[in-house]
Amino acid sequence: MYQGDSLLLDDGKLRMTVVESGEGYVICRVDVGGKLSNKKGVNTPTVRLPISAMTPKDRADLDFALVVPGGVDVVALSFVQRAADVEELKDIVQGRCRVMAKIEKPQAVDDLEDIVALCDAIMVARCNPTPTRAEASDVATAIYDGADGIMLSAESAAGKYPLESVQMQQKIITSVEVDPLYRKYLLSHAEKQRTGSATDAITRAARQVADTLCAKAIVVFTSRGTTVQKAAQLRPNVPVMGVTPNIETARGLALTWGVYPAVIEPDSDDVNFRMMLFKCCAVAQAKLIADKPTDLLVVTAGLPFKVPGVVNILRVLPAAGPDIWDPTLTTDLDEMDHTEAYVNYDDVY
Repeated sequence: MYQGDSLLLDDGKLRMTVVESGEGYVICRVDVGGKLSNKKGVNTPTVRLPISAMTPKDRADLDFALVVPGGVDVVALSFVQRAADVEELKDIVQGRCRVMAKIEKPQAVDDLEDIVALCDAIMVARCNPTPTRAEASDVATAIYDGADGIMLSAESAAGKYPLESVQMQQKIITSVEVDPLYRKYLLSHAEKQRTGSATDAITRAARQVADTLCAKAIVVFTSRGTTVQKAAQLRPNVPVMGVTPNIETARGLALTWGVYPAVIEPDSDDVNFRMMLFKCCAVAQAKLIADKPTDLLVVTAGLPFKVPGVVNILRVLPAAGPDIWDPTLTTDLDEMDHTEAYVNYDDVY
């Protein structure tokens, strides 16, 4: 460390500036003082440290978490400085859970694009424990920028008013999400990320169909959760129900905006798409997403089911199930031409 570098203790509650440094020591000026207790963190925001983001204890804890029954859904890595820190974590995880990087050092911002490309999610940690009038603006700005979630730490863990803090945060979030500019801004951003793929086209079409028909939900069949996240990114006006056979995927989707995860196991390896539609309709009613049998659901899926990342079907059906529109339909839909339209709206309205 060199003269002028900053030193933060206990998540920034105590702040110091280096006035002199040498081999094995630094002398600091205390800018913001206070009581320092045991086992508090030390952060050097202006210095890129030539050390790993993980300590030996972190590695031991991670090894245990990855094999314990039930496992973990997400591992968040603190004090990321460079993309190599995330690569080191992913080499240990080996796809057994999702990886999140906490962006709390300026050095991480310098390498942000490469870090984001490696992660399933990122957390922007402000590390400012002092409440100000700008806090409401911070929450609102995060929502306008498309954040999937907002986390309180000290306010709800050790603050005097945990319930009031959560209620105020929820009030700010709700106020932003009813602003017409909120979805307009995020949709304009999503337009810049068009890929030209069938998955992208069908996902965007599902949002438009749901708006046009006043559907109750968009149901997305998924194995890894990627297509569900694409649907949520478009911020539809209805919930997104992520249907997956994998409990790990369902738990991971709990972090995604507007998503209701549902685990539906196929009856056999020879999956019948029609039966899967009946199951997802039953779940939609059980979760009270659809109140009436005639409520509409917009469904996207990819056949065959066992090919990840493929979306080639868009269907509209009532919550009562597919047969309400065509009682004579007995053919296994896996063997049908899925571009065929056979919906009879007169049976619904």
